Amino acid sequence: EEALEIRRRLAKAAPAQYEPDVARTLNNLGLLYGATGRPDQAEVAYEEALEIRRRLAKAAPAQYEPDFARTLNNLGSLYGRTGRPDRAEVAYEEALEIRRRLAKAAPAQYESDVAMTLNNLGHLYRATGRPERAEAAYEEALELYERATRRAPSMFCSYLKVVVQNIMRLLLSNERIEDSEQKYLEVIAFLSGLPVSDAHIQKVIQETLYEIIASLFETIYTSEMKLTRKEALERFESRFSAFQEERDHPTGKKGLRQY
Repeated sequence: EEALEIRRRLAKAAPAQYEPDVARTLNNLGLLYGATGRPDQAEVAYEEALEIRRRLAKAAPAQYEPDFARTLNNLGSLYGRTGRPDRAEVAYEEALEIRRRLAKAAPAQYESDVAMTLNNLGHLYRATGRPERAEAAYEEALELYERATRRAPSMFCSYLKVVVQNIMRLLLSNERIEDSEQKYLEVIAFLSGLPVSDAHIQKVIQETLYEIIASLFETIYTSEMKLTRKEALERFESRFSAFQEERDHPTGKKGLRQY
């Protein structure tokens, strides 16, 4: 707040130079207020940041549209958490449109942002009774995060876990147990097949794999299919091997028992 006061004063004298800093501080305050249970203050901060960033993006889109989309996405999340799905959807859709355009020009830089907004939209669609749209949004988010993970495994593999779990919850809510299992296997196969030599990145991937496989066993095999530990392991190894063979990959059996 002290930084905001200073930046407001500077921006009053030189708006072109300091308004971006005002917007950045307002956006950060919105995040802080939202995380500390002050949604009304968060909304005021985001709305002012959005007003400034919309104006800046209109004048210099290449420079300011990424920040504008970020605030739209944050505001959409706030609207969703505070029971205003219609306003959340409008904010997300505008953020998505901008981020798709940015990603078309620079996919390595912006595809993960597209995936983030798609994942948020998936939550919204599911919460408002539109499972087909939710699944489509989640599936596209998963595909984009896979591409991002190929480029930067340690940065993005955990996002795959989040999205596949979101898909799992959606599918299970519609009693699609085997589809949910299949989606888990797809992500496990993808992560298992990443060509990584760096020891730290390998460790991050292994930890993520462990969490995904543990979730598969606990949620699908134990809770839904009522399998014993032995039955679950046998099914997993059999299904994973068949899944790999269908795609002309190695069976993937080696080392699976470590999980």
